[in-house]
Amino acid sequence: MERGRGQLVLTSAPEHNNESTIAMPTTIKHGYARRGQKFPKSYRVWRIMVRRCRDTKLAKYKDYGARGITVCDRWKEFSNFLTDMGECPDGCSIHRIDNDAGYSPENCKWATTLEQANNKRTNVVVELRGVIASVATHCRSFSSVKYATVLYRLNLGWEPERAFFTPPGPSGRRY
Repeated sequence: MERGRGQLVLTSAPEHNNESTIAMPTTIKHGYARRGQKFPKSYRVWRIMVRRCRDTKLAKYKDYGARGITVCDRWKEFSNFLTDMGECPDGCSIHRIDNDAGYSPENCKWATTLEQANNKRTNVVVELRGVIASVATHCRSFSSVKYATVLYRLNLGWEPERAFFTPPGPSGRRY
């Protein structure tokens, strides 16, 4: 990161040979926040979104920028981001619909923590009774068997129908 006049400039690491930069103001000139107030949530979401895609020193960079997740050119300006997304509703954060695509108006929405949890790369997704969803979603919808038990059974090679609907054995055994 380099400091310029009134701007924080994030640059790519030299080994990537990418010379593009994103200027992030250290003060808001668009009047969105007043002096002495903390930055509004929508601004903080935008700023962290840009940083995790561009700042190689950020711990989350490996999960975003290093994977090729980018911010569209239009959203490099906060005012455009705010126009496209609107204010961040309470209890929500930014969500990429396609987890492998970048941040853009077509691929983003405000979502709850539960909605986002269903779109993680680490989710185990199975088809059960014609519905394709994560194991956690199926457990909430169909099964009285605990998530950990179902996951254990699936890892043993059980068919989904059997893994979700076979009651636990005596003393809570998983099989």
